[in-house]
Amino acid sequence: MKRSMIAVFSVTALALGVAATASAEVVISTLANTPVGTDNAYNTNAAQGFFTGGQAEVLKSVTLELLGGDGSATVSLLSDSGFYSPGSLAENLGTINPTGGYSQYTLAAPAFTLAPDTNYWVAVAYDHTVTPDSPGPWAYLNPKPPYGSGYTATGSGFLTYLGESYDGGASWWTASSAVYGPYMVAVNAAAVPEPTGIIALLGIGGMGLISSVWRRRRAAV
Repeated sequence: MKRSMIAVFSVTALALGVAATASAEVVISTLANTPVGTDNAYNTNAAQGFFTGGQAEVLKSVTLELLGGDGSATVSLLSDSGFYSPGSLAENLGTINPTGGYSQYTLAAPAFTLAPDTNYWVAVAYDHTVTPDSPGPWAYLNPKPPYGSGYTATGSGFLTYLGESYDGGASWWTASSAVYGPYMVAVNAAAVPEPTGIIALLGIGGMGLISSVWRRRRAAV
């Protein structure tokens, strides 16, 4: 009986795990491009806005292209203020200490659910105390024509505005990513499991357990 229960629940848990991870996708990514430079030394903070796709998703990771030797970068996810400007803190993602040339650094994200059709910001706070007056390490791209040679962005969402702050994030200057050139970032997420699918899988497991008990009772008669 115990072995039957373990087998049933193991299969159900496995099925749930597959259902939860099968729909992993890129929400937005600009990492296939070649960086043209990094942030200026006057910025204390920088942010890249992105609009999510049409379904709720669980944030999995955030990747940034950074140049080493210019201090650390503390990364967070911010909500939108309502006016395409960085708002309140949604999640702290961690701190990166880049070294060497341009490289991509990935931070695993907590289980935060991104709402559908919503603007969020990946934000970076620079630490200039190690190398005063050094530029920020976050790489950026050329703007779209006719302002520059352009860039490619992939994913279920799309880029919105970029933001710069000179006072620790107390206030922000924002502008269109297409006009000023976006920061290099990738946001990865997985679809939220459908409640009906979970109930159905649990139902299958329950039916298997009942069937096992019924067969054992018949064998005992």
